[in-house]
Formats: sequence, C-alpha cells, structure tokens
Amino acid sequence: MSRRTRTVTVLVIATFMFSLLSFLDIAVSSHVVRAEPGPNLLVNPDFEGGMRRTSLSSWTADGWYPWFRPHAASDPPGVNWEPEFGIIRDRPGQAHSGAQSQRWFNTWAIHDAGIAQQVKVPRGSKVTFNVWVFSWSSQNDQWAVSEARYDKWVGIDPNGGTDPFSGNVQWTNPDATMDRWLQLSISAMARGDSVTVFVRGRPHFSVKNNNILVDDAFLTATPPEPAPAPAFATPESAPSQAPALSDVASEPAEEMAAEPDETTTLEPATVESSETPAIETDEQEAPATEDPEEVPGEDEGQQ
Repeated sequence: MSRRTRTVTVLVIATFMFSLLSFLDIAVSSHVVRAEPGPNLLVNPDFEGGMRRTSLSSWTADGWYPWFRPHAASDPPGVNWEPEFGIIRDRPGQAHSGAQSQRWFNTWAIHDAGIAQQVKVPRGSKVTFNVWVFSWSSQNDQWAVSEARYDKWVGIDPNGGTDPFSGNVQWTNPDATMDRWLQLSISAMARGDSVTVFVRGRPHFSVKNNNILVDDAFLTATPPEPAPAPAFATPESAPSQAPALSDVASEPAEEMAAEPDETTTLEPATVESSETPAIETDEQEAPATEDPEEVPGEDEGQQ
C-alpha cells in the first residue's frame, strides 16, 4: 500500500470516528435535563418596600432583620457599638437602583453589623446570593471621599441558622473597595430546607462617618440535577411461565450409557524463548452630620 493510500485511509477512519463520537454526544446530551436557576427568592430584595422600627433609633426594610456584635467589657472604647439602621430615600448616588437603600452607620465608633434573611429552598440545591454594597469611611463630611477602610462580606448559612457568629456561616473574603457600588456574591449547597443570607460590614477606624449602603439583593436556588436517562430504552422481556406440575413426565428417564469419545492427544507446541528487552524505568452628596443621627418620625420612618 502506497503512502498516499495509507494517508487517505487514516483520514477516512478519523472522519468516521469523529462523526460517531459527535453522534453519541448528541444522543446522550439530548437525554440530560439541565436544571435552571429559579427566580429571586428574597422578600423585598430591592429595599423599595416597607420598613419597620427595630429599635428606638433604627428602621429596617421589611423581610430583613438587623444584627450586630455587642460591645464587650474587654473591647476598647468605641469598638463594637450598636449602629443605627435606616432607609435612605431620594439621595443621588445613595441607591444602586430605584429610590431607596438600606443603611447602617456609626459616628466616631466601630461596628461589626449587618442584615440577614432566612429563606426556604429545596434541600440539596445550589444557592447563590449576591448584593450591591457601598461603603464610606471618612473624618470629613464630603460624601464618597474616604480616607479610612471599611470591610464588607456576604455569607450563607447552608443549615438555615440565624446566628451570624456561628461557624456554619460561609463568608466571602473581606472586600475593602470604597466610594463606589460593587456586587458581592457567594454560593453554597443547601443542607436543609432553608438557608440564611447575611450582609456584613465593619470599619477599621472610629472616624466621624462610618457608613454602608445595601441595595438590589438576589438569591437563586438551582435544584440538584437529575440522573441522566439512558440513551436507548431497553424493552422488558416477558417472564417465562413455569410448566404446570401435570405437564411434567412422571416416568423416570432412561439411563443411557455414555460411550467415551475417541481422545486425541495433542503434542505441546514448542515455543522458542526470546529474550525480553529491558525496560528502563526512569476576599453623594455629603450627608449632613446630623443625617446619621436622624431618626425617622413615627409616621414616616424614613431617613
């Protein structure tokens, strides 16, 4: 066979194998059901809904609850103070979209605080939580001009627990991006029938303005993918019917003497031994100072 003939033969075989593999891939993938993410599972994810009073000086968006690390006797002065929570409305640059966002802040103090929401999800589903955040930490009152650092996290408790300090909460690495909106995201596998999502913020220094804004949160749950169906259905064979006892002959079978077959003796072939070759293994506008201190009225509840 000439070299040209061998080349053509190899090309024909390769083309055939490629076509066969492509056909098998299409046949198998056509029987696999792809699970798609569902809708947003959060209540009031854009913070445009109602709000409620959660302390004497704080208001929190409906569907969410506030949390914070309480000040301990061993903490330095001004560290781990309860922040003030409120809803920001109609302030340019202080909402990612729409007219409102959730805020918490301290003046001349450090907080470790956030908001959370518990949501029902299918057990074993992959949940993804993302949210837009904005932080401002400054000695001055010029909005969105920071001299200090403010860390932000998002987290998920796949067991549905509501304690932000539990070891079950899976957190992102801290993000210290300042003075602009950015989206934080995290995914986890639900171990129960609910999960809890957390947003967390903590400034590094007790400056005059320590603020964080949160807006446009999103939570999806993708159910576990079902096992792929077989590419080809196998027909079930009908079970064979056992014969009735009356159909079985009652007379014993005649014994037949087996005549021995003529045995042929095979001579073992002689194999010439050949020597085996050795193998070498070689993570705004400036709000007036009184804005962080502003407490919404009883009938408005807005900041």
